[in-house]
Amino acid sequence: MKIAQVVCAWPPYAGGIANSASQISQLLGERHAVTNFAPSTLKPWLKYGHGAFLPQLLGRLNSFDYIYLHYPFFGTAEVVWFFKLLFRRPKLIIHYHMDVKNLNLLTRLFSLPSRLIRQSLLNQADIIVSASLDYIKHSQIKKYYAAHSEKFKEIPFGIDLEKFKPPALNQAATSKLVAKTQAIIHYINDNFLKKNRLNLLFVGGLDRAHYFKGVNILLQALAITTPTNWQLKIVGTGDYREKYESLANHLNLNSKVQFTGKLSEPELIKAYQKADLLILPSINTNEAFGLVLI
Repeated sequence: MKIAQVVCAWPPYAGGIANSASQISQLLGERHAVTNFAPSTLKPWLKYGHGAFLPQLLGRLNSFDYIYLHYPFFGTAEVVWFFKLLFRRPKLIIHYHMDVKNLNLLTRLFSLPSRLIRQSLLNQADIIVSASLDYIKHSQIKKYYAAHSEKFKEIPFGIDLEKFKPPALNQAATSKLVAKTQAIIHYINDNFLKKNRLNLLFVGGLDRAHYFKGVNILLQALAITTPTNWQLKIVGTGDYREKYESLANHLNLNSKVQFTGKLSEPELIKAYQKADLLILPSINTNEAFGLVLI
């Protein structure tokens, strides 16, 4: 089958929607022909933040068997909706990632058409995919779900456990069950109960689109936290990084907070393995799942 995947962002941009779309493309590509359409692959007629107007799709989608639309995608969800008004095929799959709240005035204006046609767009979908139906039941489309629950499919996110796993215990500790249990006890004792310092970790986008990650709340909370024997590593990049660095400086946390920027996958895995606590202080339901948690 030929599948057109339509998404607002694409790697190397580090965000949940971009990463999940990339993984879906790889998985579907093992069996089907997948073409990815994003603002980075088509020149937008208009672009603001992650919203983009891609009317070129009207002349391209008809050759596909399925459209896989990642929602939200302000400016282009409307293009897909208009295309489906004109043509019955291809079939439409909508991947509903998250609600969008607390928009500024310009974004509210840009997203207004998408919000006005949202229910009609959902009606056009053959299937609506989400990583969590529990999230959908409490989302901005909860009433639509209550009336059309048969259209929704839950496909949880996953990770490669051969890559993202704790550091291996030594060989002797794994030879016998008793030895392994003792090693685990020693590991907990040495790494948590006797530690002189807690290694804290945050992983996420530091850009305007990920304002809801709550990094400013985290820094303010740590500034008044006792005891003070901790170090925080902030992994990620974006246009808010300088703002967060200034806040850390204002709170006198310079020596305790490290901004690493974006890490390679092996470096990221080591950061997870060395951390005692991962903190994701998201402030609203714009955080639909949080891939870093798994």
